Amino acid sequence: MKPSVTLKENYEFRRLYQKGASAVGGCMVIYCRRNRLGRNRLGITVSVKIGNAVKRNRARRRLREVFRLNSPCLRQGWDMVLVARGRTLTAPWKELNDTFLRLCRKLELLQDRQGLQNAQAKQSRQAKHEGQEMKERQEKLGTKKEQTGEQKKQNEQKKEKISVKRDRPHAPEKESGAAEDKP
Repeated sequence: MKPSVTLKENYEFRRLYQKGASAVGGCMVIYCRRNRLGRNRLGITVSVKIGNAVKRNRARRRLREVFRLNSPCLRQGWDMVLVARGRTLTAPWKELNDTFLRLCRKLELLQDRQGLQNAQAKQSRQAKHEGQEMKERQEKLGTKKEQTGEQKKQNEQKKEKISVKRDRPHAPEKESGAAEDKP
């Protein structure tokens, strides 16, 4: 996320809490208010009650990703604060995404149907493209991992040698002490 689209100042958060509209869901709370900038700005709040720093950062990352993926569907010119709740960490991704969209619908932050359809089509094209890239990477890795018949035989022989070595009894150790001390 670009640093220019985040809310950072305390007075901006307080203004949203006091004068903004809010919607509450099981995974998050959204506060929003119009701005005059023509672009959306995001602030994320995660309480210490959520857990240690690792858990708080995971909650921030999940909320930021939900916003990033759905930002083409959102109307422009809004300040938003997402407040993490306990379920933000444990909720399945689909539930987190659905909650965000439901709350945005409630606050009338989503674009009209045509804009929404265009954004969804763009997301599906991106997902399809990412899926194709993933398949290509897996195919490249798969061809490297394939072994010829000779290599398989060699590997099996090595495994047999190792198992034979393990089955052999160990050589008896020399007794130390009285036998070595004799002149």
